[in-house]
Amino acid sequence: MSSATQNIDVILWGGTQAGKTTALTAYLCHDPNKPEWVDRLASETVETMRYLRTNYWNRLMRNQLPEGTQKPEFLTLKHRDGRLIRFRDMKGGDAEDLSPEDTKALLEAQAVMICVEWPSQRITSNNLAYENARQFTQRSYAMVITKVECYLAPEQVLHFTQDPIGMAKKMKVGESFIRLLENTPLNRVFPVSVYGYSAGKFPAHYCDEFGRLLPQNIRPYGVNAPFDYVMKQIC
Repeated sequence: MSSATQNIDVILWGGTQAGKTTALTAYLCHDPNKPEWVDRLASETVETMRYLRTNYWNRLMRNQLPEGTQKPEFLTLKHRDGRLIRFRDMKGGDAEDLSPEDTKALLEAQAVMICVEWPSQRITSNNLAYENARQFTQRSYAMVITKVECYLAPEQVLHFTQDPIGMAKKMKVGESFIRLLENTPLNRVFPVSVYGYSAGKFPAHYCDEFGRLLPQNIRPYGVNAPFDYVMKQIC
């Protein structure tokens, strides 16, 4: 196998605090038997898993906020077929002001995971990050709508998955967010929650004295779907 086929690059793209790294962490850490394509014994995988568990998963499980990504870096996993899958994480603030390095990464990536929060106070920066990614994404992509537990009950997430535009209009979210949905094929739209819901179907978070949402006994919800979709497109 040539070196050109050894590495498959997937960009984790999104604005500040959009949940890029924690979504990948939940995908890889919350079920020890999934995803099935990962070679768990490979040195590349072991190193990445150690990094994600130490800096993200263990903190989430202790009901603590992980630190944000400070600079672009590759999180590499080995596929069972021998290929290296490299998730390129990025500093969220860079999604709004494209650098030549980020533009090149988008152009060359086999896939892009575009993370946007359910419309919040950062809706403008989220929309800009999405538009920047779509402008230079050449291949497969998925729109990952994060933090839905703040706004949708589990049964509403299912309805949104089936009819995102209709549901968004019914909930009277901003027109700019509806345009993002209209510009994205239905099969590429994925509502997810890293924190998820408690056994009583309440959001698995609480608000601290600074107004921040902190995890509380998290149960990730829907995080596998966008990653599994992208992996099927590129592998």
